[in-house]
Amino acid sequence: MWEFTNIEGPQKLNALMQQFPNIFAAFREVGEKVKITMLPGNHDYEIACYPEFVQILKAYNINLEQTPSTSREIAGKRIWIEHGNQYDAYNHMPDFGNPYAEPVGYL
Repeated sequence: MWEFTNIEGPQKLNALMQQFPNIFAAFREVGEKVKITMLPGNHDYEIACYPEFVQILKAYNINLEQTPSTSREIAGKRIWIEHGNQYDAYNHMPDFGNPYAEPVGYL
């Protein structure tokens, strides 16, 4: 969905929520029972760039972590979670979190 609009910044997410209200309603419902964590990847990198996204998604029970990776303890073990594009020379964002960083795929 992220790439189907040319709107930029937080307005992009608002437009998507209006276009796909059932999906975001499902996130809200599921997120009441299951912790949903979102990490930005190469196709939705922009979501790492604006702090407003954290609060917008929080209303839908989505925990947006604007980092390339995170870790969680599950069943007494710590696991590493990442999208993986940061280790791909063609999809790496050299200045992670900067909306004006070199575009993905232009290395």
